[in-house]
Amino acid sequence: MEPQEEKPIIYTMENKPIVTYRPRSPVVAVVPLLVINAIGRVRKLRLTASRPSSGGDQALFTSLYTPLAQQLPREPMEWRRTYGRAPKMIHLEANFVQFKEELLPKEGNKALLTFPFLHIYWTDCCDTEAYKGSVKEDMMRWQNSLRLHGSADWVIVVVETNDAKKKNKTNILPRSSIVDKIRNDFCNKQSDRCVVLSDPLKDSSRSQESWSSFLLKLRTLLLMSFTKNLGRFEDDMRTLREKRTQPGWSFCEYFMVQEELAFVFEMLQQFEDALVQYDELDALFTQYVLNFGAGDGANWLGSFCAPVHNWSGLLLRRPIDMEKRDGIQRGEASLLDLRSYLFSRQCTLLIFLQRPWEVTQRALELLHNCVQELHLLEVSVLEGSLGCWVFLSCLEVLHRIEGCCDQAQLAANCSHTVGLWAYATDKLKSLGELCGLVSEKGPTSEDLNRTVDLLAGLGDERPETINSLQSPYKKLKEALSSVEAFERHYLELSHAAMEMYKDISRLRSARLVGKSLAEFYMRKGDPERAEVYLQDALKSYVSEGWSLPVTNTRKNIAECQKLLGRTEEYPFQSPGPTHQMHVELSLQCLMPVAVRIQQLAASIHFSLEQAGTHGRSKGPPRQTHPGTVHFTQVHSSGSAAPASATMPSLELDEIQDRSPSDNSLNSTGIVCKNTHLVMRRHDSGSSPDTANCVSPPSVTVDDGAQMLKVQDVTLEPGNNAIMFTAPSGDPGTYTLRQLCATVGQVQFVLPHIYPLIQYEVYSQEPQLTVEPLSEPLLAGLPQSVRFTLLTGYYAVKKGDALQLSNSDAMPLLPSATCTASILSPTAECIGESPLSIQSSEKVTSISLPPTPPYHTLEFQLEVLCVIPPGPDRPSQREAHQRGGAPPAPQLQPPRHPHDGH
Repeated sequence: MEPQEEKPIIYTMENKPIVTYRPRSPVVAVVPLLVINAIGRVRKLRLTASRPSSGGDQALFTSLYTPLAQQLPREPMEWRRTYGRAPKMIHLEANFVQFKEELLPKEGNKALLTFPFLHIYWTDCCDTEAYKGSVKEDMMRWQNSLRLHGSADWVIVVVETNDAKKKNKTNILPRSSIVDKIRNDFCNKQSDRCVVLSDPLKDSSRSQESWSSFLLKLRTLLLMSFTKNLGRFEDDMRTLREKRTQPGWSFCEYFMVQEELAFVFEMLQQFEDALVQYDELDALFTQYVLNFGAGDGANWLGSFCAPVHNWSGLLLRRPIDMEKRDGIQRGEASLLDLRSYLFSRQCTLLIFLQRPWEVTQRALELLHNCVQELHLLEVSVLEGSLGCWVFLSCLEVLHRIEGCCDQAQLAANCSHTVGLWAYATDKLKSLGELCGLVSEKGPTSEDLNRTVDLLAGLGDERPETINSLQSPYKKLKEALSSVEAFERHYLELSHAAMEMYKDISRLRSARLVGKSLAEFYMRKGDPERAEVYLQDALKSYVSEGWSLPVTNTRKNIAECQKLLGRTEEYPFQSPGPTHQMHVELSLQCLMPVAVRIQQLAASIHFSLEQAGTHGRSKGPPRQTHPGTVHFTQVHSSGSAAPASATMPSLELDEIQDRSPSDNSLNSTGIVCKNTHLVMRRHDSGSSPDTANCVSPPSVTVDDGAQMLKVQDVTLEPGNNAIMFTAPSGDPGTYTLRQLCATVGQVQFVLPHIYPLIQYEVYSQEPQLTVEPLSEPLLAGLPQSVRFTLLTGYYAVKKGDALQLSNSDAMPLLPSATCTASILSPTAECIGESPLSIQSSEKVTSISLPPTPPYHTLEFQLEVLCVIPPGPDRPSQREAHQRGGAPPAPQLQPPRHPHDGH
């Protein structure tokens, strides 16, 4: 009983070759169908092989199949391509399947994946009656089927065996007669399409020669058919691409066509050519997305604008993601599906080309570009879903690279992977902030609901990673499940990225990751750890001169120190001279209704603080006289000048120059601050009556380097308080000069603001003054010396000490009790504290009590001026000078840079 006839089964992109048989029917050798082995490599073209229905042929073909399949790809063939492309050496592999008419391509079907490139008819007939009775008729039906479907690539193989001759001694014809009849009946104009194979199973020289000749012929015919059909397919593909501007053109349909060409190149191990096909598809789709963003959208892009419901990340552990490929083929794929599938195919080919580091570079570009493309196409995505997709994709790429490289290669090429580590770290941090995992209070109910929605979009874990303990899916799910798990995973990624950046000497990037860690610790309420990373970043910014990052980082450090209660260090890290202050002006509006002013600006005049005034003296603060002196202009007649001719008021100020060493006054003077308004050249057209007078200035608007500005101010009738943000960039005096109000196209200018408004920015270093209580010091008698310490911006804390270098000429006398007075900035005593004094041979250390900044610490010590014996005795004048200069003091810890106040 004959077995039931089965329908032909065509497998594409499977992990084993295609071999299907149908008993008692011709075996056609279809040149290889595309298949993919276990490691994701396209292996074979497609052949059909037909066998005759006579008994024994099935056993013959089965015995020949194994050596034929093994030896066909052993020898390379030169493949000469069209359009002047360089020839290449390729190995051809064939997959034999049973001939069925359903396998032949239909009209309009130009697919290469299921195309039978060559048809082979096998026969070992050497009997005249058998040839005339069945074989010839069977061959005619076979050729008619091929001719009906336009298949012109075929070959007939006549197998000559000694066993067949012995069975049919009476009716056999000479071999040449059978071959001649077949050639006359079927190969009149193509005699090379009939091949004789002599005893292929024998181990004789004649058999080997016949077998080698047959394999060469089969390779040649197969390559000719493949080249011809491939060239026709490429022409059809180009024609289809040129129709992309026509209505109804679909990118998904074109994608499947060009991908078939990529599969064929991959099958021939021409991975570079296969990669080019995917790169062209990538570039074409990218251009359409950019055109859409510019307002020139294609209709087929509408399917990619659908909301994203799945963000499971890239899948690189399969050679072909059939689920996403089917979605593209049906036109139902989302933008992320298309990009994920396209990149997975590019990744596979790059791995075959042994270019894994290019995978990481392309992956980083892909992830950034996808985020932008979703914005351009205005695709609706759940908040945080893109962060999940990017995080999973980064880790998937890293795991794929780790799978094909050893640890030594990974360590030597971490410059290629560190970008993915840093990007994954950044996205995980943003997800933690979104889900409430970074705050001190933990996630709220709303945060938990958002986390559930994000995890739902991940779907089920893929079978390839379900047994892996460190899969990206498990990491993300665990990180979002609890605060502790999130912190562990985030810190692990951050430290890994920082170490890699340091290994490749990218210190700026490492410190940028460190700043991100500092922000994390600040939000977690741990300023002590945050300060370490901020200090590290500050060193880099200061050494390279990045002023704005320096200011911002110092501000962050100051916040850390403020939270830690380190008030003595806070002034050194606060923005200092670059911080801003607020100045409030009171303006009276005489209009009966409210007036809207587009801009209100006040010009600032800056006077640089003199070097002698940087340090404050022990006495009262330096007095300035910022008054305004009015001079009345008198005419020759003795009467006062009219109001219109009155010159501007002079702004005079006292300038003092003091010595930096002892704060003594060197010189003093008066300076006019508004000479640019008072001293003006005469107008050539002025009246002769005013020829000898200073001409009254016209109203001009100051265009200084620094201006105080507020926008969109509404002045109500009556008094209005206007708040300005004033700069304080450098120590000195800032004076407000003019006020300019802009209403529409009109500017109202107040040339002089009166009374004078100014503020002073100064920096006060810690300062120590030592002076005797009586003048002069007398030698040989114990006398008291007063020590006055101005703390300035520095806060003296417990443990700080004042160290004095001992001098043989003027030693400090030990004292049982010594008390220090603490004075406020207004010279009021706010407390007293005993001092602890310890002396050694060279140094005397005085432990100071805690004292706030900008306070004064006073105490007295007894000294003895010793007169040296002999000729080295100093004169009285020198003794007085030495008595007025006690031992050199040193304040510990060292001074810090100046700061604004």
